[in-house]
Amino acid sequence: MKPLMYTRILVPVDGSENAKHALSVACRLLSENASTLYLLHIPEALTYPTTLVWGVGALNAEATFAEREKASEQLLMQAAKSARRTKSTTNRRETYAR
Repeated sequence: MKPLMYTRILVPVDGSENAKHALSVACRLLSENASTLYLLHIPEALTYPTTLVWGVGALNAEATFAEREKASEQLLMQAAKSARRTKSTTNRRETYAR
C-alpha cells in the first residue's frame, strides 16, 4: 500500500528544535508533484531565554513591530532554506505567511 501523501501542509515555525523537526516531517509527507508547503510565523517578544535554531534569536519585550517583522522574515527565510535542503522538497513551491 502506498503511503498517504499530502498536496498542502501548513507548518508554524518559531525557531525551536520542535518546529525544525515538524518542518522535516512535513517535507516527507508532501506528495511528489504539485505540493505546496506553507510556512507560518507570528512574531512575538519572549520574556524568557530560549534556544532557537536557524540563527534567529528571540526578541526582548521592548522590540518594535518593525524589529519583530524583520526577525519573522529572517526566520521564514531560514525555514524555507532548511525545507529546500530536505531531499523530499525538490520541485516544491513554498508560500510564506505572516
